[in-house]
Formats: sequence, C-alpha cells, structure tokens
Amino acid sequence: MRRRLTVLACALSLGASLLVTGCDLDDLNSLCGTDGPTPAGLTQADLVGTYEGHPWGTLTVRADGTFEVDDMPTPDSEDDTVRHGGPRRGAWDLSRPIPGGDGGDRDRSISLHDAGGFDISGTRARPVLYDFVGDPDSCRLIVLNKRP
Repeated sequence: MRRRLTVLACALSLGASLLVTGCDLDDLNSLCGTDGPTPAGLTQADLVGTYEGHPWGTLTVRADGTFEVDDMPTPDSEDDTVRHGGPRRGAWDLSRPIPGGDGGDRDRSISLHDAGGFDISGTRARPVLYDFVGDPDSCRLIVLNKRP
C-alpha cells in the first residue's frame, strides 16, 4: 500500500511539473492546430500560388520572386491586434532550412521584403502561411491557405 502511494505521489508530481514549466514550439503545434513544422523538402516553387484568409483578401506569390497582396494583415505587438495594412507589392524569398532532428527541414518562413512574412506549415502541395498575433501561448493566428 505504501509503495502504491509513493508511486502515485511521484506520478502526480511529474504531471504537475509538466503543467507548470510551460511549453516549447513543438508543444504549441499540438495546441494551436495550424502552426507546425515546415513540410520536409519545401522549395520556393511549392509556395507559388494564391493564398487567402478571411478577412485579409489574397496574397499572390509568383515564380519570378515577386508578390502582391491586396490587404496585408499586420500584427500590432503593442495591443495584440491585427491591422489592415492595405495593398503591398515587392520581392519574396524562402528562408534557409534549419535542420530538424528527424532529418526534415523545420522552421522555414516566407519573407515578404518590406512587408513582413509568415511561418509555413501544411504540406508541399497545400502550404499554410501563418503568423502569431501577440503571445504564441494564446494561439491567435493569422492564417492564409493556398487555393487549390
């Protein structure tokens, strides 16, 4: 009986410590849903296309390295809101891969020069562009999905 109580106390202590210590980005992936690892082997060609996310309109990413967006979502870090940034045009590129522990590329992002950027999840065929609004623990995201 004493042994069972000791095991139970240890299990409860371990569980409580996991809840109190917070979470890293991999933990957030399972909590927020949309954010996640970048698809393995993602190339610039995979990102070419048109993305949309209500109420932000569309973002078109072209193979020639240019982009056009009709209403750029712009997170405001001071009050954790998102402003409508209006239309933007410019150049874009894909960040260099950071090798993942599983052999895949992780944490790549699309940089919209002079207009911000987005992290990338989803699949190579249907990438999802996202950015956190405020504290990532809040799971508030701007999400742009690639049109089929």
